[in-house]
Amino acid sequence: MKKIIFIILSLTIFEVQAQTLPKAKLWKKTAEASLNFSQASFSNNWKGGGTNNLATLATVNLSASYKKDKISWDNKANMQYGLLKNKGEFTRKSNDIIFIDTKYGHQLTGKWNAFAAVNFVSQFANGYNFTKDSNDVIVRTKISTFMAPGYLTESFGIEYKPKPYFNARLGLGSAKQTFVLDQSVYGAADTVKFGVPKGKKVINEFGFQLLANYDKNIYKDIVNLKVRYVGFFDYDKLFKINTWAHRFDIIATAKISKYINVTFNAVLLYDRFQDKEWQRSQIFGVGISYKR
Repeated sequence: MKKIIFIILSLTIFEVQAQTLPKAKLWKKTAEASLNFSQASFSNNWKGGGTNNLATLATVNLSASYKKDKISWDNKANMQYGLLKNKGEFTRKSNDIIFIDTKYGHQLTGKWNAFAAVNFVSQFANGYNFTKDSNDVIVRTKISTFMAPGYLTESFGIEYKPKPYFNARLGLGSAKQTFVLDQSVYGAADTVKFGVPKGKKVINEFGFQLLANYDKNIYKDIVNLKVRYVGFFDYDKLFKINTWAHRFDIIATAKISKYINVTFNAVLLYDRFQDKEWQRSQIFGVGISYKR
């Protein structure tokens, strides 16, 4: 219930902002939603190998941007949730992210702004690790959930915005909180999870954050490419490259018709608190979409 209330309140921000400000067209709002599917099936005598499977991915992108004179206020929310079902196995998540960002800016020159921003990252549902017991039975163990982990970052600094479809900002003063509010994600042998010691609920880091967004129709109004990079660099460990945190999100969408599209989603992630190696995922599907 807490998760549902949180998401509803976050999404309501976009409508409230538009209703409480002057009627002049100072706000620009967009809303996109899509539901993609992929499926594969094989006969019992199929010799090429393969497993029957079904996958779905739901995506919602919202934005509300305010601009008057040298003042700007940009708000974005990106939510994705995907499921994958292989024959004979538990249903597994293929994607799960909540990303909310709000930024206040003041124009310094034509392409440069001073800004203050807050962004939040977490997930909707439980994440599991799948193993087999001594009887060769698959067992699932919860390893993550909503706000375990959750990340909240407050920053201020300089933004470079040369084009409407691209901006990059450097948060020279950034405070990052990592939350693990559900202690059940710790295993019996775990003393630290996502950088948070067992028994604690939050750790704090101070450093600088680099965030870049690219969102453009690269072929008429048919093919759209969205790329987001978020990096965090702790000042205490600034010269230790393996402590830097990076996340790339890529979404490429090609419209087949007004409501039918083909979508490619990819995530590239490095966070030493999760794994010592780069993590990656990708999803390709066909589905329905709506934009206004």
